[in-house]
Amino acid sequence: YIEDEIAALKKEKEAIILAHYYVPDEVQAYADFVAILLSGQEAVETDAKIIVFAGVDLWVERQDAQSTKE
Repeated sequence: YIEDEIAALKKEKEAIILAHYYVPDEVQAYADFVAILLSGQEAVETDAKIIVFAGVDLWVERQDAQSTKE
């Protein structure tokens, strides 16, 4: 099932999914966080190596500006 594949990939890749409130319910169902606004705290307070943004371009731009480069 797709649910199992997504869960396995998230674990394997150490990833989280952040979804905007406006994306379809089917996308939100797999998200670790769902919000209308992204403060960045969701991503900062996790040990995830990969953050998947589902929704709004502005979120990605904002998070990129807040992230540190290794």
